[in-house]
Amino acid sequence: MNVETPTQVDVSVIGGGPTGISACLELSKRRDLSIALFESESEIGGIPRRCRLFFGMRDLKRIYTGPAYVKKLERLILKTSVTIYTNTTVLEIIAPKDSSHRIRIKVSSPHGFFIFESLFVLLATGCFESSQGSRLIPGTRPAGVYTTGSLQDWANLRGKRPGKRAVIVGSEYIALSSVLTLIKAGISIGGLVEESEYLSSNELLARAISKYFRFPIYKKTSPIALKGYDRVEAIQLAAKEPRRSFDVACDTVILTGKFRPDSAIIDSTTIQQDPVTLAPLVGRDFMTSQPRIFAAGNILGKAKMHDVCALEGRRAARHIITRIKAFGT
Repeated sequence: MNVETPTQVDVSVIGGGPTGISACLELSKRRDLSIALFESESEIGGIPRRCRLFFGMRDLKRIYTGPAYVKKLERLILKTSVTIYTNTTVLEIIAPKDSSHRIRIKVSSPHGFFIFESLFVLLATGCFESSQGSRLIPGTRPAGVYTTGSLQDWANLRGKRPGKRAVIVGSEYIALSSVLTLIKAGISIGGLVEESEYLSSNELLARAISKYFRFPIYKKTSPIALKGYDRVEAIQLAAKEPRRSFDVACDTVILTGKFRPDSAIIDSTTIQQDPVTLAPLVGRDFMTSQPRIFAAGNILGKAKMHDVCALEGRRAARHIITRIKAFGT
């Protein structure tokens, strides 16, 4: 690549998780298209690289572990002509004023800064869990506070043991995934905390898991402070019924759920966004308010299962192909 001369492609896919990979697989069925896939991490695959169970049921029609699911997607995409750019972060998307011109994409990689010009763009950057600061949990900022993603990165990818005793905040299905990750890493669980009267995952399944691994579930309970300086020592909880506050001793806190779309890349564009989530607004064809820029998967503001996202990526790709035909390419 030459930093001064833009690289010309037909479709740029931003995000190398199940949505982006599946979109590329669908797009590559048109062998005359040049397709670029951008992934900021060192490997493609996204969240499934860090997880273990129940992947691929709806999109690949069988159940894989997370790493096996990613390897299958890798094998499929490596058979195509898609050019994969890992360790590459998209810094800016510049939509043309004239619809006949290409969309400019500025990227950063270990080799420098580069510009691509693309006829179509698919945003597939996914979502991320809210941090302690964005959840407005008071207290100190000690070590030992993780999201599910960072926990899985430490435990499953690096083989590290992040702590000895953990409290999980949140009750979505990803919280149950955190339970399995913690147990596998040899970390005991001090409890699972849910602010609502109801759990956000299957109640019977969550109860069965809590009974089997012997940890309490605190419903109608909110985290009100983290205690400790160098390292978490306890989490302070406030229960609504009966109204009381109490501490649960732990050296690790896992903040799960409360997903937010990873949509900062469009903040400087004219793409219309949901005023609450800041997710891009799309039509039934997954096209944003900016012609020729599409979005699919968890960037749309709701944390969906990986295989649902993969199928969305395929559908978005088919709509892009339809538009390409109308565009005259």
